[in-house]
Amino acid sequence: MKTARPVVVMAGGAMALLLAGCGSSSQRASVDTPPTPAAQPTERPAIAPPPRTDTEAPPNPSPEVFQDETPGAREYPAGVRLGARVADVQADPELITVQVGDSLSMDSVSLVALDASGNRVAGVRIFTNVDSRHANLEGGFLKGISEGEAELQLAIRVPPPSGTGAPVVRSFSTPLRVVGAPVAEVVVLDPGVRLFTGGLVQLSAEAVTDSGDVRSMAEIEWESSNRSVAAVDQRGFLTALREGSVTVTATTEGVSGSMDFEIIDSPVEGVALSATMQIARTGDVVRISAEAQDGRGAAVDGAPIDFSVAGFEERTSTGASIFKDGAFVPENPGLYRVT
Repeated sequence: MKTARPVVVMAGGAMALLLAGCGSSSQRASVDTPPTPAAQPTERPAIAPPPRTDTEAPPNPSPEVFQDETPGAREYPAGVRLGARVADVQADPELITVQVGDSLSMDSVSLVALDASGNRVAGVRIFTNVDSRHANLEGGFLKGISEGEAELQLAIRVPPPSGTGAPVVRSFSTPLRVVGAPVAEVVVLDPGVRLFTGGLVQLSAEAVTDSGDVRSMAEIEWESSNRSVAAVDQRGFLTALREGSVTVTATTEGVSGSMDFEIIDSPVEGVALSATMQIARTGDVVRISAEAQDGRGAAVDGAPIDFSVAGFEERTSTGASIFKDGAFVPENPGLYRVT
């Protein structure tokens, strides 16, 4: 029988308050009739200039101001006009895969613009880009940097909804996966505990390349040799059902590794818990220890221990965490039960 221990968490100091509570001017030129030369140097009244005739040159016009033509006053390029028909942009292959350290030419990837009916729209220019720590795109080549999921970003230019002004960009994307080098070996890791009937243990495995690197994103498939003794799901959780021997196999990319287990009848009849403190403040780390015991109260070595936490009040239902090593961290004040 498991024993539950309550832990009271109190708010303190400032934390409690936090929890509660940007000319030129033109000059007209006129043609004047020169004055009649004087026969002798006697004063004569000034003669007014005659009015300008129709043949007289008009004033200099102001320089013509040229305005940029707006796209509404001219046709958009054909590739932009066709973009208005595009409903989707797809890649073939649908999932682009590149290996870490390798490069993939974009010539090997077919990008197709489609209308709403799924028909191909030819003549549309498709722009590409990658913004990821796992891959980059340079000079028409996709290069894998590290294992992970990314996106190949796709874009086209289309006329704006108003029909005037600069073209606007419409964006699409297609998945991009960066994988590691081929798997050379699969190693099932020892869980480090004994397997007792009724117990649940999560197994793990490593997919290793020829160079010794561990593939971080290898998809592992699990299988039990005897499901009546122990069953294993695709997350690696092994449930011990009855006494006996069983072999568990992990497989990825056609490469397998296995480990043998012996299931024994469980001697555990209780679990004793202890904590470094039972009254704590929010943010404190409380260390909780657990010891599996048999019917006589003696410790059972190698028993797998799992922790869980629950709150006694609604506000504390998700207000604390407990980790695999027994570290309990409360976030909200309240009363908690650790089992």
